[in-house]
Amino acid sequence: MKKISYYPRYDRLGASSRLRIYQFLPELIKDYDISVNYLLSNQYVKNIYTKTPQSKWALFKAYCSRLISIIKDDADIIVIEKELFPYLPYIFEKVLLRNKKYIIDIDDAWFHIYDQHSNKLIQKFIGPKIHLLMQYSWYVFAGSPYLFEVAKSDHAKQVILLPTVVDANKYRPNISQPVENLNSIVIGWIGTNGTVKYLDLIFSVLESVAEKLPEVSIVFKVIGATISKKLMNVKVEEIVWSESDEAQQIVLFDIGIMPLENTLWEQGKCAYKLVQYMACGKAVVASNIGANNSVVIHNNTGLLCSDPLEWESAIIRLITDKELRAQYGINGRIRFEQNYSMEQNLIKMKEIFNA
Repeated sequence: MKKISYYPRYDRLGASSRLRIYQFLPELIKDYDISVNYLLSNQYVKNIYTKTPQSKWALFKAYCSRLISIIKDDADIIVIEKELFPYLPYIFEKVLLRNKKYIIDIDDAWFHIYDQHSNKLIQKFIGPKIHLLMQYSWYVFAGSPYLFEVAKSDHAKQVILLPTVVDANKYRPNISQPVENLNSIVIGWIGTNGTVKYLDLIFSVLESVAEKLPEVSIVFKVIGATISKKLMNVKVEEIVWSESDEAQQIVLFDIGIMPLENTLWEQGKCAYKLVQYMACGKAVVASNIGANNSVVIHNNTGLLCSDPLEWESAIIRLITDKELRAQYGINGRIRFEQNYSMEQNLIKMKEIFNA
């Protein structure tokens, strides 16, 4: 049985590691000898979300533990989420990975954290690191078209587009049947306190829509984050995120949204929220940026927007046209099943592992 070692950045509470690695393990362990060596614990992730200072001693121990693991590792294939040691120069990983067949799995433009850093020393000594890791890898699993193109430009030997996906059996339309209220619309968003800043882009839009449609009760459901702003004529519901019921919460949306800023970081994002919404059969509205415009088919599975006026027009259109909203949801589910399900990624992964 082929031996595969995974090196996620986080334990399961870290969203990127959970979605890029952990959700596939129950299926992969049927065919491969799997080991997992995460770097940062669930407590570390909790500290990020609560803005609690991290324990330097815990970080030191985490780096030492990973160092020992990678030195001893004799796996046939090593899968690394982004990098082995954040904020250490490439030379360390170059030495440790010598003569090892490794894959870089990347779902954010993490290289821009380094090569666009305000500190010139970090730019110089760590900026090239992830680019070099991709260049000398056996394979790169790229989560978005932008990341795919960067890996290709870095002369990575083999690159495959593996979008961040969800389980088609867990995310389904009508997991629980909502009670329909013709005078109420639920607009939903899921994320964390680290990404809630993007909602600043659409608060005024939601207030304007509510003003123009006074006959409609608009509920804005926010999963996984808190917002401090009170919205005029819009009821805000903040839902504590839970892995066990996030799909049940999303299915209660009428419209799912994904606003983004337009920077290099956002160009690399994987449009995961949109995949979740579409898997649950929901019409979507999203910023026309990065992977959003490859996941969403404009005027088919949802609407893409470039400015506040387009956002306002798109949301009003979907609120006032129930049939269009339903059709976009149906189309979105079909597109999800064909391109963005966990099952699709598993097939591609196994083909590579067995090569």
